[in-house]
Amino acid sequence: MASPNGRTGTQDMPAWRTVATPILFAVALPLAVIYVLRSQGISQWLALTLSGAVPAVRMAVEVATRRRVDSFDAFMIGMLAVRIATSLLTGSPRVILVKDAGLAAAAGLWILGSILVAKRS
Repeated sequence: MASPNGRTGTQDMPAWRTVATPILFAVALPLAVIYVLRSQGISQWLALTLSGAVPAVRMAVEVATRRRVDSFDAFMIGMLAVRIATSLLTGSPRVILVKDAGLAAAAGLWILGSILVAKRS
């Protein structure tokens, strides 16, 4: 829906919503999926793998409706792919969780680095 000034999309979104929406779909909802599936007796590996469906579906909807890819969603899906591949190689769902810590640290460093580069430009 267009605003009175004729603009549409994220330009009219409050700043908190612009930040909160990707975090909700890439972090909070996948965590909820994991806990719900585990409470239903689903294996750790399958629950961790299926939790990636939330950001993947959101990214597919964004691509279909807005013809753009959100870099945060793409990053989270990439992290999920690395976790699943590592888990398949080792045969242990625990590797997914351990690998998560390393990938999260790498992601944090990447984000901090991109902020520093953006400030110098």
